[in-house]
This record gives sequence, structure tokens and C-alpha cells, in this order.
Amino acid sequence: MITAEVEWEIDSANTRPGIVTQYRVKSGTMHWEQKGTDQDGCTHQGGPQTFDLTPQDGVIVKTDGQQPTYQATGMAIHYTQVTVTCPPPLASYTSDVSASDWLITPVVPFDARATELSGTYEMGDITYSWQFHP
Repeated sequence: MITAEVEWEIDSANTRPGIVTQYRVKSGTMHWEQKGTDQDGCTHQGGPQTFDLTPQDGVIVKTDGQQPTYQATGMAIHYTQVTVTCPPPLASYTSDVSASDWLITPVVPFDARATELSGTYEMGDITYSWQFHP
């Protein structure tokens, strides 16, 4: 599970007034933890760990016009380890993993009157949920 708390700022170098507004991470943290049991009965445990986010770790693109939209992407490359404990006769081991994608949304309609932008998006076996507050 990955959760993030982020403050966003306008990226003026990539913003075109009336066409597109792009936001980047101003500051934030990503909290990562992996735990669970796989189909072989092995338990996986990694974290919890916290990583700082930097401006290049996330972007929100908001299009203007008749039907405004937004799309958000957050990716920070951090490596960590997961301990995998298996029942006999399977061997237990430690695995290196990447804690990276913390936010992916599809293109979503933008309602300027909304007090919160939120949603859920499934991509493969991963579910991304988000809430943006003003």
C-alpha cells in the first residue's frame, strides 16, 4: 500500500493560460508498506517506510476550455526490501522491490465548483484512489 500527502504548485514553465495549467509537487511524502500472503502461503512484509517527494515526482495537468479535465501522475523511484517467509519445504528469502507509482488517474472531468476532486482508477491489479483538497 502506498499513500502520499502532497502540496502542489503551478509549474509556470509548462502552463499556458487559457489552454493548460500544469502543477508539480511542491513538497510531500510517500508512505510505503507491503504485507500479505501469496498463493504459496508465503507472507510478505516490507516497511513501513516514508520517502520525501520532490518536484519531479508528480504532475497534474488541467486542461481549460469548454470541457475542462485533469490527469495526475506520481512516480518516485525508491528501492527497498521485502522479507518473504515461506512454510517448509519452500525457502524464505529477502526481495529487492521498487516503491514507485504512487498516483495514476485517467483523464477526469474537472468541475471548478467542486470542493474536492476524488476518484478511483484500476490499472491491472492495482487500484489508485485519490482526493485533492483546495
